Amino acid sequence: MKIVMISALSFEVFIIMETLLAVSYSSGTKTFDVISDDGSSLPVKEYRSHLIPVKRYAIHKICRTFEGKQYLYRTMKSKFCGIGLTFTSHFVMDLCRSQHRRLLIKWVKELFDIDRDGYISHYEKNLYLFDE
Repeated sequence: MKIVMISALSFEVFIIMETLLAVSYSSGTKTFDVISDDGSSLPVKEYRSHLIPVKRYAIHKICRTFEGKQYLYRTMKSKFCGIGLTFTSHFVMDLCRSQHRRLLIKWVKELFDIDRDGYISHYEKNLYLFDE
């Protein structure tokens, strides 16, 4: 039984030769079990894939940079119909300035966390990319 792990472009790939690989998913944690030749299951690695918690994504990725605030503004602009752009921009700035981040986290969870697991995946980060 030979296990080789390759890391490339923030993806981890397991190549297991002469064995069978069973994968199970549970809330962002991936458990890989190697089934050996005699049929017994051996856990190989348990890790959290490249998922960012909603709170960390909201505070560090959205509100820390101008590009993040602009991304949140564009996303909210696409969701708010019939509401002025000035209101939307002030709302984004107020969300990011507030010391109580609960409302910011709720909005980011509502807009970006599509599968409702509490984490933002690579797909969910790139969901609202706009070409303007």
